[in-house]
Amino acid sequence: MAVAFDAISNHATGAAVTMSWTHTPAGTPKGIIVYVVGDENTDDVTSVTYGGVAMTEVTGSPVLMGTTEIAAVHAFFLGSGIPTGAQTVQVNHAGGTSFHHGDCLSVTATGNTAIEDIDATINSGSVANPSATLVIDEDSYISEVFM
Repeated sequence: MAVAFDAISNHATGAAVTMSWTHTPAGTPKGIIVYVVGDENTDDVTSVTYGGVAMTEVTGSPVLMGTTEIAAVHAFFLGSGIPTGAQTVQVNHAGGTSFHHGDCLSVTATGNTAIEDIDATINSGSVANPSATLVIDEDSYISEVFM
């Protein structure tokens, strides 16, 4: 199963309790990853849906950074039962004063997809030289977000 990048979309919002945008895949998506970045170190994202289908929060999410660069990164994944065509990505969060930004990435493949490995380690407060180590194989797709 060869996994390939398909499309990306994004949306930025203020402290509203929900944010949504349309993601338009180029092909037939077999994997959807949604990242939500907030400017506070709080676990305030309550749910994410893609085309009305609930997404699963990835193990290790959120990554909270309370020093140097205060932020939170949440990751959600959907690897089967993915609606085709343009779909609404909806992120629900607790609101408050945190600013949120969302990114949606779709991938294509010959079948359903799954997350093989993650690394949610904060190696340092360095913005210039973050790093992580992942175990991958020839069918892996790599998506990265560095805080």
